[in-house]
Formats: sequence, C-alpha cells, structure tokens
Amino acid sequence: MSKKVAIYWPGEYVSAPNELARPQVEESTRQMEKALTCLGLSPYRVEGFIDRPHKGIEKLGPIDDPMIGIHCHWVWGSHVVDGVAGKDTPLLLASNFKRQWPGLVGMLNTCACFESINRPYSRIWTDAPDWSEDATFMERLEEWTTTGRIRYSSDDLSSSAAISPDALANARKVAADIRKRRIMMMMLGDTSQGMINGYFGTRILTKYGFTEHKIDQAWVIEWGREIKEERIDAALQFLLDKGITFHWGEEDLDCSDFHQRANP
Repeated sequence: MSKKVAIYWPGEYVSAPNELARPQVEESTRQMEKALTCLGLSPYRVEGFIDRPHKGIEKLGPIDDPMIGIHCHWVWGSHVVDGVAGKDTPLLLASNFKRQWPGLVGMLNTCACFESINRPYSRIWTDAPDWSEDATFMERLEEWTTTGRIRYSSDDLSSSAAISPDALANARKVAADIRKRRIMMMMLGDTSQGMINGYFGTRILTKYGFTEHKIDQAWVIEWGREIKEERIDAALQFLLDKGITFHWGEEDLDCSDFHQRANP
C-alpha cells in the first residue's frame, strides 16, 4: 500500500456542529497522524470539513492514495459517498469513543451508505487517550496499512435461528395476508441526515406486499394546518395513556403548547 495516506474530515451540513467538534477532530487527527507515523507512513490532511456532496467529489475524487475519515461527531454520509465511489483504494473510517464527542453513530451511518453502493471500506475506533499506546488499535491499523482491509471475527453472528413448525406456519400465514392486502408504509424523510441507506426500495418491498409512500418533512407543516386540534390532543393523550414520557426541549424547540397539554 502507498506510504502516503490522506486524512479527511466528514462534516454536517450546518457549520455550528462542525466548529463545536473541531477541537476534538483536531486532536483525533493528531492521534491518527502519530499512529500512522509510528507505522512508517506519511499522512497528509485534506483541508476543511466536507460538508457538501460536491466537496466530497472535488476534494476526495482526485485522490488515489489510501484515505482515512475522522469521525468525532454526527456527519452526513452522503457528503463523502460520491467522492470515493468507483474507487478500490483502501478506505478507513476512524472514530474516537468519548462521551462528549462520540463519532461512532456518524461513522456507522457512513458505513451503511458505503454498503449500499458496494464500496469496500474498513472501520476502526479507540477510547485510549493516546491511540498509539492502544495495542489492539495499532494491530488493526497495521493490518489496514499492509493489506488494505481490517477483518473482524464474525463468529458471534448468526443468520438463522431455530423456528418451531407452529411459528413457521403462522409466519407464512401473516406473509400471505400481507401480500394479499398490501401494506402502505409512510417513509418520512427517508434520506434525511445523509442516510442514502435509509430505505429498502420498491424492488425489494413490492414483492413482499409492501408499498412505500415517501413523505417529505416539509409537507408535515402544510398538512398539519389541516388537522383539527382535537385530533392532535387525542393522539397525544393516547401516547400518554400508553405510558410514553416526553422530555420537552424548550431550549431547542418551542414545545410550550404541547408541554401544557401533556402537563395540565
């Protein structure tokens, strides 16, 4: 594998989260650079957060060296997908594992996005203060630098389980009923937050009796004006009666009206 390794920063659409996470991203990048240098590689940085799809194409597309994405906060997978699509160069998604700035969720979403386009990649993470002193992390990183992939054991995974004849018969009955009646599923913002993997698609669902009805989040506001207050109150009360507890975030969203209804 090439001794040169490009390090890039995936980001959010909104600049504020990127800037809040910048100190942790900087620190994690320094840790990765140190670890790579210990293994005899020469890392270099791709400038700035990749916070738009076109930036992924412009910044990552021309790179033929192995690449590492540093994930320390929530990021949009779709920003980087097209920048690495069609390539078979080694790609590694790295994350810290800290409570304040964990990047695992953003990293896993990006992994799923890559899976949806069959783009090979590997992933790695650590919670060590000094990444180069985490023996397991360094072993995995060295595996990636020598083979281009990190392979994890799948011994604990299983694709099947014992099913009783009665359960199988009941499942087939339900499946047959679904195909006969057909079920319409509402997909609200299915590609929100850059999750290009956030839906199954009609090619898969239709043959099993499901129909996707995609709803744009922007429509909710318009449709909401046509819903009577009594129906909203009844729906809220139904959830409360079922034991649902809401933690209203008045600082982030004006929920005072709903808060008053839920806490008369």
